[in-house]
Amino acid sequence: MELCEGGDLVQRILDKGNYTERDAAAIIRSVLQVVAYAHDMGVVHRDIKPDNILLKVESDVTSLQLADWGFGTFVTPGEQLHRLCGTSYYMPPEMIDGKYDERADVWSCGVMLYVLLAGQPPFYAVCDDAVMRKVKNDGIPNLTCNPWPFISDDAKEAVMRMMTYDPAHRPSAREMLNHPWIREDGVAYDNVIQPEVLQRLRGFAAMTEFRRHASLVSACGGGGEGEGHHGEACLCVSARPARVARAGTSCR
Repeated sequence: MELCEGGDLVQRILDKGNYTERDAAAIIRSVLQVVAYAHDMGVVHRDIKPDNILLKVESDVTSLQLADWGFGTFVTPGEQLHRLCGTSYYMPPEMIDGKYDERADVWSCGVMLYVLLAGQPPFYAVCDDAVMRKVKNDGIPNLTCNPWPFISDDAKEAVMRMMTYDPAHRPSAREMLNHPWIREDGVAYDNVIQPEVLQRLRGFAAMTEFRRHASLVSACGGGGEGEGHHGEACLCVSARPARVARAGTSCR
């Protein structure tokens, strides 16, 4: 387990004071690298969000670790999971339906990228049930209101790809690493994100901190079919180098 001395991702972005699309692309690329590695190992996280991104060093927002694997579990190819868990803003529609696989994490990465670019989640309400209704019934993020007219089409396309409503048509985390906006040699611009986005991000971060316990949705009943024989996995995985600690290990 590595010591993360850089604090949490959102606070570092806010402290920096300026922020570009290229920064957002680099962050989501690092997150997708971790997620792709976990999926290759047969593990799904199920609670990907900015709050769970910790920085190894303060000066590099791409030197990150994906923390809090309390909802993590093993999944075999073709297996469907059923447990409702995670944080409502980042839940995919198929999790709300009770039948999903590792591509649920890709949706969550798409929501996280939306938050990084817009400063707020695509589906917002004051309680978890209302958020989940919006995710299930609306399903398509709004990319027409501010600040989206000032965001590049390639960035929008990356969000939409990861937030594809039908998981059968949603790309895998490894496939998203080849997206032209996300690739290290890609087309992400150095255009500065509007200051209003950082203000919204600050407000949303403060609200989620206040609602941290209420925002977590616990399991509805016992583990679903196909999960019980795996048990819960507790993992700590970082982008450089990728490492996994099995259940029973501290994940602080």
